[in-house]
Amino acid sequence: MMDEILETVVVETNRRAAQLQSQTGVQPQSRLNNWSDVTVSELRVFVAIILYQGTVQKAQLDMYWTRSLLLSTPYVKLMMSRDRFNLLLRCLHFVDNSTLQTFETPAERSFQKIKLFFDYIIGRFSSVYHPEKDIAVDESLMLWKGRLQMKQYIPLKRARFGLKTYAVCESGIFGNQYYIRIQQRCNLNMLQTVLCLLELC
Repeated sequence: MMDEILETVVVETNRRAAQLQSQTGVQPQSRLNNWSDVTVSELRVFVAIILYQGTVQKAQLDMYWTRSLLLSTPYVKLMMSRDRFNLLLRCLHFVDNSTLQTFETPAERSFQKIKLFFDYIIGRFSSVYHPEKDIAVDESLMLWKGRLQMKQYIPLKRARFGLKTYAVCESGIFGNQYYIRIQQRCNLNMLQTVLCLLELC
């Protein structure tokens, strides 16, 4: 199943790159002109680098490819060049935009662009872990300061800006297990939210 979702991402990423190349105003020196179709194996390397960046954090993205002996992370540039990584990051896509439905809010449309991948990840988590007892519903705000239609501002939260999420948490020896559902509609009451979360368990 993992290969199936990666192949979908590969197809949509290549489609997005072709769409960007066909747009008017692409400069002759643009990296898009050097685009070559991504493959599943290359996409796996791209995801591995993103996971690595979550563990080894640096102030700027370009610092992972620095030549400085003090700050260098040589394995990253051996796996993929900086220009190729940035190009994949720009073209990364999960769904064909032309097939998206019309939604009431920009936030719902924004979420639909990642929903396929999001549902797959939640499904995989749900298949390997089932909460048993001592569960609770928790609301949190995942910090995000970039451009995103789903971003909310809640001044009472520590993060203040980010994605509002609800999670089913289980207390146990191994810590907490979270089932996250992004709040797409503001009109969901607490009972509806709890029922949506329990469907994921």
